[in-house]
Amino acid sequence: MLETMFHKGSGGAGVARYSNAVNCLAVSTVAPAIDKLWAMPIYLKAGTLDRIGFEVTTGGGSGNKARIFLFSNKGAGSLLYPDRLLIAGTEEDGTAAAVKETTVSYKVDDGLHWIVYTNGGGTVATVRAVAVGGLPQILGCTSTPTPITAVSKGSVTYSATLSSLFTNGETFPASGSYETAAMPLVWVRYSA
Repeated sequence: MLETMFHKGSGGAGVARYSNAVNCLAVSTVAPAIDKLWAMPIYLKAGTLDRIGFEVTTGGGSGNKARIFLFSNKGAGSLLYPDRLLIAGTEEDGTAAAVKETTVSYKVDDGLHWIVYTNGGGTVATVRAVAVGGLPQILGCTSTPTPITAVSKGSVTYSATLSSLFTNGETFPASGSYETAAMPLVWVRYSA
């Protein structure tokens, strides 16, 4: 599945970031709705992650904040759906355009994971995005056929406190909806 996209080390040009995109040339921008979780599948090779991040391209209004998370998949024999929280990114200021990264140290297992973006407060920021054609088609297509790009969960009140954001412990909320639009470009980085 996507294994050819992964390598570790600097390769002479710094440490690469691995994203939810299968085509990094198919980028654009998107203003994801506030108070919603946007979960995108990402296939990771075993190793130690040292960064997770995203990019704000146009700052949101006063008080806008954003963060990302890494979740496990539900596991073999079940539907593709985010499960347990593995990494919680730092709350980031969404009012200024910049790359936003959290330093982490997490040993990840080989397999499918979910990288989740959320924001809240103020007016929404615009973030770097992956166009529909640049996202992996892991989730299949609708009957039209339109690629399904993510699972989302609305009516989630943004909070810096994990227990407020995830009211069922550190598990992704049930009954999410499929999305068919461009999604935030989010990434992880392996330690060198």
